[in-house]
Amino acid sequence: MKAGVILTLRVAGLPAKVTGIYTENTGIILDGSIQLASKGSLRAALEFLLQKSGYAVNLSFLPQLQAETVWMTYCQKTSEMGFGIRLWEGEKELGQIRVVVRAKEEKFLFCLSSVKTLQLSEIPVAGDFMGNGSLGPVECILESDGGMKLSLSYSYGDERGKALLSFPSDYKKKFLAADGSDFLSAVRWKSAEKSMGCVTLLAIGGAFSEGRLYVLLRAKLHLSILTVTLEGLGICIPFENLKNTRPILTGLGLGVKTGGIEVSGFFAKELHKPAYSGQLTVQINSFAFSLTGVYEQAPYASVFAIGLVGFPMAGTGCVQIKKLAVGFGYNRFLSIPQIDRLRQFTLMKMMHGEISAG
Repeated sequence: MKAGVILTLRVAGLPAKVTGIYTENTGIILDGSIQLASKGSLRAALEFLLQKSGYAVNLSFLPQLQAETVWMTYCQKTSEMGFGIRLWEGEKELGQIRVVVRAKEEKFLFCLSSVKTLQLSEIPVAGDFMGNGSLGPVECILESDGGMKLSLSYSYGDERGKALLSFPSDYKKKFLAADGSDFLSAVRWKSAEKSMGCVTLLAIGGAFSEGRLYVLLRAKLHLSILTVTLEGLGICIPFENLKNTRPILTGLGLGVKTGGIEVSGFFAKELHKPAYSGQLTVQINSFAFSLTGVYEQAPYASVFAIGLVGFPMAGTGCVQIKKLAVGFGYNRFLSIPQIDRLRQFTLMKMMHGEISAG
């Protein structure tokens, strides 16, 4: 036997529309929406609905999003009830938040899904190397026992896949960062060896800090003689404003090897600045030297690097070259000092050991 009905009623004092279906195999299945009296807090609405279902849950970790309509589902056979809301910006869907209550298991799940997909070409610094690919959507699932799961979808060329990460119930000890400047120390990593063309996925990680969820990858990109190591490649999701979801890259390693020339180095993201600083080592046969440099992205891309090259016993006669301070820049301004201030010039300070060359 089958039956169906559409009802307009009130649930916990709120107007609702419900579609109901009954079959002998599944029992009653309900699917409907609850219209809030006015724009209100999603956090308060979900806590209220959970409380009416017999669950006193503190959802203080949720952002103060505004909501007008909450959808709901119910399945009699599995005794599973769900509440949720889809988040929109105009006609564009940003994602959804839902709570699933499983009465038989006496547990609930809180899920946040971001539907936004970010192209790899948008990745800072390394975007021009990345080719045709994307990151997203992202789903975060919090369980009533304290466990958590992260899922990051990705694509590269014709390949599609998901990177999955599970945290045990004690994940808060390391997963939650005290403030936004320390989220890297809270990242939990899981190995995930997988090759996709010229890209090798090494690990997936995640962290939560100041209302932002970070889902990160470690990967290597192989381009002929160039190897690019991507540290902390991923997505930052600000719960308070999902439309500001953005790609991030916390570090970039470079390696070039051809003939007798080898270049290697690593650049790390600077805190609170759109800049990467690090060191490059250049080796030509048996001769090697280091350069310390900075790559900045605002207001436009620019590069600056300095280094100290040693020449043991170089030169002839009364002239000997012991050290050579070198530097180069792109889209940077070079300020040449007056002769009486030459001693304060950066390269001169390096020559005298007053600042580090590497």
